[in-house]
Amino acid sequence: MESYEIDYLISTDISESERSALNEEMQSLIKKEAGIVKKFVISSEKKLAYPIEGRVRAFITTITFDLEKGKLSLIIKAVKAKKEIIRHLVLKKKEIKEKTKRKIRKDKKGLTKIVKPTKEKKDKVELKEIEEKLEKILHE
Repeated sequence: MESYEIDYLISTDISESERSALNEEMQSLIKKEAGIVKKFVISSEKKLAYPIEGRVRAFITTITFDLEKGKLSLIIKAVKAKKEIIRHLVLKKKEIKEKTKRKIRKDKKGLTKIVKPTKEKKDKVELKEIEEKLEKILHE
């Protein structure tokens, strides 16, 4: 399964009940295709940066979900078929590795600095210790 995010703009011409029905329909479509909805965010009405199909305002909805690769095209076709959705964007999400936390310290002047974490230094092993361990292993 792959992780995806779909963002779509809903026209302001439809009522709130129609918007919620459309959002429920999108979620049920993903679930019908054996997808797992991870996150669902409905934001309020937003002003668009530029007019889309003559509209300057729209509702933005974001759905994060897991789905098999081949079934994504069915979701996209369904989104394109909806006349209430004026624009959509589908993103493939990658898993992000967790980074080590940075430390914040204050210097002498009271200014804060972000200090990158240092790698742990390993103790150096003496050659004599290695030879002794090898002798033990070989004589057993």
